[in-house]
Amino acid sequence: MVVGVVSETNVYDLSHWRLVIAGAIFGGLWCKLAMAASPREDNEAEGMRWLTGLLAAIPACLIGVLALFGLNRKLDYAPATPYFAEVLQKRAIYGKGASYNLKIGPWGPQKLRDSYAVSQWLYDHLEVGDSAQIQMHSGWLGQPWIEISAPMK
Repeated sequence: MVVGVVSETNVYDLSHWRLVIAGAIFGGLWCKLAMAASPREDNEAEGMRWLTGLLAAIPACLIGVLALFGLNRKLDYAPATPYFAEVLQKRAIYGKGASYNLKIGPWGPQKLRDSYAVSQWLYDHLEVGDSAQIQMHSGWLGQPWIEISAPMK
């Protein structure tokens, strides 16, 4: 029996841009409402107000996108589809911090080899040639996402 001990979450497929567009619209509308609620002053300040609003719209759109991706994952209670794939390569990059990547062979609908960022724990527990378990979730909003885990040894 294979049990996932620790899992990594990755967005599987960004071809569903409706989440990105909806999040950007949500963030932009939030920013527009904030601008409409602020008091208007003279014409000279009006130009600065729009520049400030534009600069505030960028992080607001990003927050909207991230919020929708988070909801897509957190509210997804549908059963996942399990797949297994071979670990082809391990790569650790050290600098101010460390990042760990596993290159995994083809699995399920993913016909190409792909590299995924993983935690140090998962990186340490999977070796080249081992089988990684991949749980593919459909996503609450229709944006597929995956969890990568190590089989219990």
